[in-house]
Amino acid sequence: MPSPPTDDRTRPAPTGYRTLYGAAGVFGFPLSFATLYEPTHDGTMTRTFGSLWTLALGSYGNIAMVGVLLMLALISCCLAGAFHTPRSPALPVTTTVLSILALVMILAEPGVSGPRAPIADGGAMLAALSGVIATIGVVHAVQVGIGRQRPPSENEQR
Repeated sequence: MPSPPTDDRTRPAPTGYRTLYGAAGVFGFPLSFATLYEPTHDGTMTRTFGSLWTLALGSYGNIAMVGVLLMLALISCCLAGAFHTPRSPALPVTTTVLSILALVMILAEPGVSGPRAPIADGGAMLAALSGVIATIGVVHAVQVGIGRQRPPSENEQR
């Protein structure tokens, strides 16, 4: 049975991104339990930082809770992209914006007073994953946007 004709609004987006979004969502959650920053020593006192979750429960609770919500929203968008092929650039753009915000939060260390703490391996992995997700989102949004602008070929109409 032939499929119904497609137009610019119903053309499916590329499906190869589903695997990338799924991997990012699956790896992002366990990485949120990794230590973000190295301990710092200022002569008399040593400051230690834990994972995003321990920071949210400790003295950095307010800003770290924003990070937790941002991380959960980003992982949700990645998993939505893994199980649903978007027909508009809305999901890739949302994923890109959230991942850039996460990257900025990791690198800027909001809420941390005193000398900057060096980023630990877990923080570096989260920052790298956020950068990769942002790149995937930009490329995917552009590809979906271009796919919506070109007319369907004869093979796609059958």
